[in-house]
Amino acid sequence: SHFSVSGEIAFILIKQTALVTILVTKTKIKPIDSK
Repeated sequence: SHFSVSGEIAFILIKQTALVTILVTKTKIKPIDSK
């Protein structure tokens, strides 16, 4: 059942990558200019 563990790790990595991609996209679309 080590496949399930690998699947969970892969799922977490994919989620983190998606979150980072969303953050980067938001930053690119709306640059931080309000201080």
